[in-house]
Amino acid sequence: MLIIIRFVIKPALLYRFLNYRESNPSELHRLILRSKKINEYNEAKSFPYTSLKYHILLACALYQNFLMGFKISDLYLAENALVDSEFQIILRLNECEWAIIPRVGMSRIWPRFDLTWVRRTQESSIGGDRTLDGLLSRIKSWSAALATIEEYFDTIK
Repeated sequence: MLIIIRFVIKPALLYRFLNYRESNPSELHRLILRSKKINEYNEAKSFPYTSLKYHILLACALYQNFLMGFKISDLYLAENALVDSEFQIILRLNECEWAIIPRVGMSRIWPRFDLTWVRRTQESSIGGDRTLDGLLSRIKSWSAALATIEEYFDTIK
């Protein structure tokens, strides 16, 4: 997992913004999950509305599930569900935790977030807000959608 994270993000950024100096991937994952500073960065200059923080967390979640032998078609977006590995967690807010797991959850994962969101079979605790629900049903990028949720709850709620 540490290899994936280091491949995606420069080590200097880890040291500067996260005060990370060890080689413990679990600690690094927790730091990235809690970090507000790293959320200020995009995946690339050509994708200004994406989030580096959530790109890393999504890559880790998918990689962990692949290591455990699951295919994309086996994976679901789940809320407050029991996870097999902490690396499956992609979003943590005060009242909820989202993860990509190989058990039935809110919705099967799709390449586009908007398809995943509108095809939910279970209501999310954050989906009750009509404004946020409308925003999420139009955002295609997973990392942009997760960053939008975090920013929405930090500023609006």
